[in-house]
Amino acid sequence: PALAGAALAPLLAVALFGVLGGRPLAPLTGTAEAGALRNPIDAWSLDDSYMAMLWREAARPRALLFLVLPALALTAAALWLRRERRALLPAAWLAWAALYLELGTLPNLTKPARYLTLCTIPAALLAALALEGLDGRLAALAAAAPAAALAAAALALSPLPAREHRAEDVVLLNRVAARLRSLPPGPVLAEGYTWWAKLGVYLARGRLEVPAATDPAFLDAAARRARRRLDPLPRVADYRGGYVVLGPARPRAGWPSDWGRFRARFRAEVPWSRLREVARVGAATIYRWPAA
Repeated sequence: PALAGAALAPLLAVALFGVLGGRPLAPLTGTAEAGALRNPIDAWSLDDSYMAMLWREAARPRALLFLVLPALALTAAALWLRRERRALLPAAWLAWAALYLELGTLPNLTKPARYLTLCTIPAALLAALALEGLDGRLAALAAAAPAAALAAAALALSPLPAREHRAEDVVLLNRVAARLRSLPPGPVLAEGYTWWAKLGVYLARGRLEVPAATDPAFLDAAARRARRRLDPLPRVADYRGGYVVLGPARPRAGWPSDWGRFRARFRAEVPWSRLREVARVGAATIYRWPAA
């Protein structure tokens, strides 16, 4: 039953894509078509693996995976010493999830830590089985485990970059986009790359051009640096007759490396005296830039 349950989801997905789309393996190769489809074994490297990520972050108090590897090691040791047979099924589940993440998914992309969420349920079951068998002398350890887990989670979540700006780049930006949809169409200029890029997508009224790209994981250092530049940068004059949005413009890690040049042009070339205020949406202001 366990093997049948593990195989059910991928088999149903393959069958569904085969019946509806004529391509049974689309779930396995669809994402890879965005970049370069490669043999996952060839694309795997120890330095970029999840195991290396766990090892690097296990002892860093402000890492997202802080204490995960030591906790799993202690759990495995306790279960092994007790010869806990009930642990075989969640252990197989965890091993299958880890193998899938390392070799079976997104072979053309770098490995994000958030995908390890797939392993949390079997890992939690193993930890619960390890704590279940503690005798009275170790009851204090069992009681301290949840507190330690909460402390580790707080330390890991607190330093996430730009976490406090999500309300600006998602909630406020969506409100601005909704207000712009009620206005006559026109190009929208914003100082921050996140807002400029998202508003251009959210307000698109025609087909979006998606350029072919190679994932940075498959590039050398020089090509990766070149990919971080936006070429060409937006021309301020092209937005005459549209809108200028003033809102939060805090640099993010994913911004193009040359976006600072555009910000200087934005402040110098926008004819601020000619702009007409259209609406205020929270901390953002929408201006109309007359065509003439």
